[in-house]
Amino acid sequence: MMVRLLELLSGETPAGVFRYRGRAATERLCAAADRAGWRCFRLDGAPVMEKAALLDALAGAADFPDYCGSNWDAVEECLRDLSWAPASGYLLVWEDARVLARSDPRSFRMAEAVLTSVSDHWQERGVPFVVLLRGTGPVAS
Repeated sequence: MMVRLLELLSGETPAGVFRYRGRAATERLCAAADRAGWRCFRLDGAPVMEKAALLDALAGAADFPDYCGSNWDAVEECLRDLSWAPASGYLLVWEDARVLARSDPRSFRMAEAVLTSVSDHWQERGVPFVVLLRGTGPVAS
């Protein structure tokens, strides 16, 4: 689903995991999120070709505390917490998501499921959690 960031930041479009093919630089996306009182996390997906690299990249992007583990359950738990990063909303910009989608489709699908679950968790609490999957071409099969 294509989505416009302003629609997400305003609440016009419910939060979730979206493919984003807009031309705006990630810095501009994060600046817009910041102006809205949101916290922006940038995940550089270019070097992420397998699960372990993704888990490390997510932990780095969201600045996970040391107590967060390195498995799907731990990542989901930490993203559902974010007490160290209080905000009125969250934006995760995953650049080059297609790299993992092509090199490790199973891990990519699991990541999508975890991030969707996290977004749903925050939505139930009235806090938007949006994931933008960036990159040209198809992200998943």
